[in-house]
Amino acid sequence: MRSFFSRSRYEVAVPVGAPPAIFIPLYADELRKKLVSLLGPSGYDIRVEKVRNDKYKVVVLRGALSGMEAVVEMKSSLGAQPSQAEIRVEASSKTERILMNMLAGLVVLLAIPTFLLLLLALRLILALIATVIALIPLMIVCGALNAAVMSVLYKLYGNEFDSDRRVAIAEMLKQVPVPDPLAAFRGAAKQGKASAGA
Repeated sequence: MRSFFSRSRYEVAVPVGAPPAIFIPLYADELRKKLVSLLGPSGYDIRVEKVRNDKYKVVVLRGALSGMEAVVEMKSSLGAQPSQAEIRVEASSKTERILMNMLAGLVVLLAIPTFLLLLLALRLILALIATVIALIPLMIVCGALNAAVMSVLYKLYGNEFDSDRRVAIAEMLKQVPVPDPLAAFRGAAKQGKASAGA
């Protein structure tokens, strides 16, 4: 049996010449449309969130402890290999997102006095480096705390998007056609060449 936090991953080839900043949001929106058709309008909050230019999330939330994310992210390509986008279907929930934001706020709140205290004893650059080094274990502890709390809550109350359902959804999302954002331009260029040759 797969762990609840196991992830379902797959990759798609990015059309040649398609910039990630254009391809990724188009593909994320196609995944959103597929999830809307799969889940229907029965109380799900389904939206696309931008993380950065080459990473978007399709978030599905329902209630406090039920949800998932389909993360679409560009993989770095080496040499002449075609670019790949990786899609991960992960557990998520409103509670998990709130808890993660609270823990991130705690880290920021602790970073400020830590930096100021170190600044009194050290020079600016050393204080910055020491603050980062001091906060790394805190960030690891916060991540582990978040995972532990959510694991207990999911076991107690459940999440309709358990591991098996996320794997099944990932299999369905694999069937979504990969959009080619440059297809219209290529078609117009071919049509222009054909009319010029006639």
